[in-house]
Amino acid sequence: MNIKWVIFDAMGVIYTKSDDVLEWVAPFLKEKNPDVDLSDLKDVYHKAAKGEMTSTEFFEHFGLENPAMAMYEYIKKYPEIDENFKDVAYRLSENYHIAMLSNDLDEWSRLLRKRFSLENILEKAIVSGQVKSAKPEREIYIQTITALDAMPEECLFIDDKERNLISARNLGFNVLRFNRNNEQIISNIDSIDSFLELEDYLKTL
Repeated sequence: MNIKWVIFDAMGVIYTKSDDVLEWVAPFLKEKNPDVDLSDLKDVYHKAAKGEMTSTEFFEHFGLENPAMAMYEYIKKYPEIDENFKDVAYRLSENYHIAMLSNDLDEWSRLLRKRFSLENILEKAIVSGQVKSAKPEREIYIQTITALDAMPEECLFIDDKERNLISARNLGFNVLRFNRNNEQIISNIDSIDSFLELEDYLKTL
C-alpha cells in the first residue's frame, strides 16, 4: 500500500472536541448573549459551514452586536488542539504529505490554523465552507483528491465519525477512525485512540 497523503479531520481529531457546536460554540453564544435562542443552532451552523452564510451573518443571526469581534474572541478562547498532534504531524511530514479535511466555516478554519501555526504543517486544507460541500457528501472527497492531485488509494483519511469514513472508503480512500473517547465501533474500520499510536499504525500498511 503506497500511502502518500495523511489527511486529518479537524474537530474531534486535530482539535479535542468532536461536537464543537455543542461544546464550544453554544457556550460562547450564551456567554455573549444570555437570552439567545439556540433552537436552530445546528441548522444555522450547517449552512455556515457549507459556505451559505458568512461568520458575520452567523453571529448576527444570534444577536451579537459586534459579530466581527465575536469571531476573533471565539477563536482565541474556545477551540483546543490535541497536545500531541503537531509533534506527530511534523514527524510524519518527513515521509508523507499532510492535509486537513474539515467541516467548518472557512473564516474560522483559517484563523484557527493561524492561531495554532498549522500552516507550517499542513500542505493543503480542504474546508467545507470554502468548497461548498460537507462530509459525508461525496463531492467533498472528490474535491479533496483533486486538490491533492492524488488517487484515493494514496490517501489515509483520519476522522472520528464513522459516517465520514464510510463515505471516503466507498470512494477508495484508506480510512482510520480516531476514537479518542473509546466509543463503540460499529463498522469494520481500524481505529486508534491517540496520535501516539498513529506512527506505529502507518508502519503496518
